[in-house]
Amino acid sequence: MKNYPYLFLVIALIALSCKPSSSKQDAGDAQVTVDTTRTAAGVIARLTAQIKADPRNYALYQERSEAYYEFDSVQKAITDVDMAISLYRNSPELHQMRGFYAFSLDDTATAKSEYEAAIGLGSRDPETYYQLGQVFFLQKKYPQARELYESAIGLDDRDPQYPFAIGLLEEFQQHIPAAIARYEAAIVLDSTFSKSYARLFDLYSHKLKQASKAEKLLETWLRYDPGHPEARYQEGEMWRIKAAKLKSKDETAYQDALNQAVAAYSIAINRDPGYGQASYQRGMCYFDASQYELAIQDLKRVKPGHPFFAAANFQLGSIYEYFEDTGEALTYYRLALKANPSSKDAARAVKEMEQKAGK
Repeated sequence: MKNYPYLFLVIALIALSCKPSSSKQDAGDAQVTVDTTRTAAGVIARLTAQIKADPRNYALYQERSEAYYEFDSVQKAITDVDMAISLYRNSPELHQMRGFYAFSLDDTATAKSEYEAAIGLGSRDPETYYQLGQVFFLQKKYPQARELYESAIGLDDRDPQYPFAIGLLEEFQQHIPAAIARYEAAIVLDSTFSKSYARLFDLYSHKLKQASKAEKLLETWLRYDPGHPEARYQEGEMWRIKAAKLKSKDETAYQDALNQAVAAYSIAINRDPGYGQASYQRGMCYFDASQYELAIQDLKRVKPGHPFFAAANFQLGSIYEYFEDTGEALTYYRLALKANPSSKDAARAVKEMEQKAGK
């Protein structure tokens, strides 16, 4: 549930168990037996059997709904929670679940209705207020969102997510000092709360142009959470910017800064292999260092749909064009143009390559 970290009921972890093979078998022929009652399918099958035996038990539908959401289908989860609600209409927890499922499908109207129903039924779960606040936030109804976030804090003043949410609201309204105060409050609650570090780093680096504060903040972030992909990515960004400033002044320092950037991006990618932006930037560092094969490998790691996909493919096209591989250059320029049809550079590159290829 990337972007909004909800704390939700989670059923037991899936686990595999094995038992010793028969004494008649050689050790090399030992067979592994899966305990199907603890697999996803096994959990759902068990609950289905229990529901068949006790079809009016709302708690069983609720539990299977959670299982479906975790392992199978949101729609099946919705069907079960709707059945649970029909059996126990006054449960705030069930209405919150239904609201969460709707929100996960971008059905904000249903989410709003269900969260309001949960609150109307007396929910004291701060997540209900926070999640409803998220709905209002997306609708740009900031006063209502703020009120709900504050209510969440009133119910749980130890969760850093709630002051962070208000900080994001302040930032969207261009109240930067207020946003910074809220982000810092979240870090006081949890010194490893990476979302606040990321927003503060971005503000100091880009909006406020306070590089020294950004660097100091990053040092703190890395001290508390040295393996966080976003922290390492930002470290890579810091070194890449330093390298750009050194490029025409000090070749040795320039290469060292590039190497530092590559090292930081590499940690980010190792921690999160799907981190397309880190792959793109590391690829560009390799390109700047004339390590073209490594650059190609990284740029190809950026997947379709990623915001950097068009840029990665345009860069791939330029590398292949440099090596006079017109066919490959045309392929990647076309991918770049398809991903970003408004790009004049990509359109021009495709036209030039088609002329060279005689197409």
